[in-house]
Amino acid sequence: MRTSSEGTHSAWQAGVAVERSDAIRNGTEDAAVGRLLKRSAHGDVVLLEAGGPEGGPVVVKTRWPRSGWSRLRDYGAPSPAREYERAAEFCTLAGVEVPEVLGVVDAGWPAEPCRVVSRAVVGAVPLLEAVREARGSARRRLARALGRFVARLHRAGVYVPDLKHENLLVRVAPDAEPGFIVVDLDRTRRLPGGLSRRRRIRNLVQLHWRLSWESTPRERLLVLGWYVRSLGDGSEGLALLAHDVDRARRRKQRRLLRRRRRSGRLPSERPGISAMIICQNEARRIRRARLLLRIRLL
Repeated sequence: MRTSSEGTHSAWQAGVAVERSDAIRNGTEDAAVGRLLKRSAHGDVVLLEAGGPEGGPVVVKTRWPRSGWSRLRDYGAPSPAREYERAAEFCTLAGVEVPEVLGVVDAGWPAEPCRVVSRAVVGAVPLLEAVREARGSARRRLARALGRFVARLHRAGVYVPDLKHENLLVRVAPDAEPGFIVVDLDRTRRLPGGLSRRRRIRNLVQLHWRLSWESTPRERLLVLGWYVRSLGDGSEGLALLAHDVDRARRRKQRRLLRRRRRSGRLPSERPGISAMIICQNEARRIRRARLLLRIRLL
């Protein structure tokens, strides 16, 4: 057990939080104690209503051990929990707001799961919810703040591979500029030489991919404009960046459609002999049509 550098959370308290999160995951703990926020093949995230300093809420992030040759590569390397703690430290030094790490449990890694106990963020909403609730000038203020935040992140050399809307929380104030909090620091690293153009475009596409359903093209261009302006580029840089981001977004959409066709969730574009093809408009998700094609061999 390793506690935070400030010493605000003891090893015993972190151990109790881990035991309660395991009980919630197994369904043996009361729902009033906490709830499961996220579950995936790599791990899960549990929110505990009490367990932090002064009885505040905490979040326990669990990472499952890998199997096979991947586990052999993990021997001798720092655990994901230690890397998460290190990422939180250099993000704080770079001026990026992240949840405070209270404790790390990785004694049995890589044979056993590793866990990170952090302070829960109070008074912030997810980015997508903030975009839906904002109106008029508040939406423009949010777009300006988002562009500046991503530019500050890249200018400091911090690369977050999962910079998605669900991993960004927004603290909105009536008369102040919105503040952003990165809540998922998995595989986050600091690049002293700066981010390449490919990594920058990837982060921007991740944000624009889901926000395109809730925002207008003018608002998305406003985000890119303030991003380019904060980095010191001119109007030519904005035009090139907007073109590259749109091209990367379309390429990602084509890959997603090909993956769905291969898995059987979406029919192929090539009609077969005496086959029924259901054509759906995936862009609008409104129009549904069926087309019956009968082809005869000549």
